[in-house]
Amino acid sequence: VGRVKPKDLLKYCEDDSVILHNNLEHVRASCFRMIPSYGWKSLQFVHNKNVVFEKDENNKTKWRAKFTSSKGTDLSLRITDPVICERLNQGENISKDCLLTVSMAPGWSPDKKTAKRCYKFVAGVVELNSLGQIV
Repeated sequence: VGRVKPKDLLKYCEDDSVILHNNLEHVRASCFRMIPSYGWKSLQFVHNKNVVFEKDENNKTKWRAKFTSSKGTDLSLRITDPVICERLNQGENISKDCLLTVSMAPGWSPDKKTAKRCYKFVAGVVELNSLGQIV
């Protein structure tokens, strides 16, 4: 099996100044009524050089990726990548220089009074080491 070169993945990264429609950790489901369907996004591949991996404050069995976008917006997104979560559970350090696949869940609300929100999460993490090689 061949190896992927970082340059081959980096060309698919998008500008991270706005991640999935806004600078929040969620998008209101009603937002999609104002955007033509061809403009909808539910997946975005971004490069960030300073990702911090931390336990979720509300659920210590889950992990979050914390990073700042190129526009200075701080994001803290739940990680669903099973390989990275297992490595974090084993106490491994994950490189801060990463390619992140950010995705978005279907609209959800805790009750009928609250507008549905589509929460963003990190579905995949590709580490880059200091030499720019995929680990």
